[in-house]
Amino acid sequence: MSTFLKSELQVVTQNGDRKSETSKNCAQEIETMMLLKMLALGQRQIDTGKTRTASQAIANVRTLADN
Repeated sequence: MSTFLKSELQVVTQNGDRKSETSKNCAQEIETMMLLKMLALGQRQIDTGKTRTASQAIANVRTLADN
């Protein structure tokens, strides 16, 4: 396990108030933000028509595999 994911007590302030956070909670928040960003990017691709059907994607993979 990386050091970043180990639970260690950190002092965090918010509006001048002392809060306790663990690096594990911080890592979970970062992961959540990354997942939300992936969802937003996916939605943007759908909105701009940059998507393929499953059969198109499979055909593309087969074409690449044949070359």
